[in-house]
Amino acid sequence: ICLVDAINHGETRYEYVISEPTGPKDRPEQLAFIFDTSRLRVDRRQTYTIEDPTDRLTYDPLVAWFRAAEPPANLAWTFSLVNVRIDLAKAPSEVELLPDVIDSVRNDGRGEDDVVMAGLFQADDAYLVPSISMPNIVASVRGRATDVFGKYQTSNILVDNQSTTESIGRGGVFDYPRHFDLNAVEAESVSGQLPVYAEFAPTEGI
Repeated sequence: ICLVDAINHGETRYEYVISEPTGPKDRPEQLAFIFDTSRLRVDRRQTYTIEDPTDRLTYDPLVAWFRAAEPPANLAWTFSLVNVRIDLAKAPSEVELLPDVIDSVRNDGRGEDDVVMAGLFQADDAYLVPSISMPNIVASVRGRATDVFGKYQTSNILVDNQSTTESIGRGGVFDYPRHFDLNAVEAESVSGQLPVYAEFAPTEGI
């Protein structure tokens, strides 16, 4: 990916996991994770796309299994990270399927109970969390727009804060236009979406 090459500046600190094209033939997309290898390790053998033969979801979610890089492997936090891309035209019906996505990843045979779901949900937390209707699911972004114009909240990170005790509970939006003193038009030339984040402890069970 040219983006990762640009970020690395000739080094190899950042790597990526990417899916095959998914979605309608006239507007396919590839879902990806870009990660800092000094912070995370990935098991590429356990990376997969959730099968959706009846196309209930427009874009098949991408799942990767990570562990924290800094603690010893037997102490490091491990988790499944799910990249979700909801289609705006079908947002209500696709959001309703998110509990099935979470259950599918939890029961995929790997025995991983920590499932973190991130992506473009096309809904704000006030709608998203109640619609999922699973106990203990929390959104990292609450009551804050995630687009560069400050109008809509469409991106988020979702965590079960009971099973994922490594979640510190801090998260939000990185307002890079303000940080780099860009106007909305300049910022949109980079991305119309602001990065969202959540913080976790690197040690399992902390």
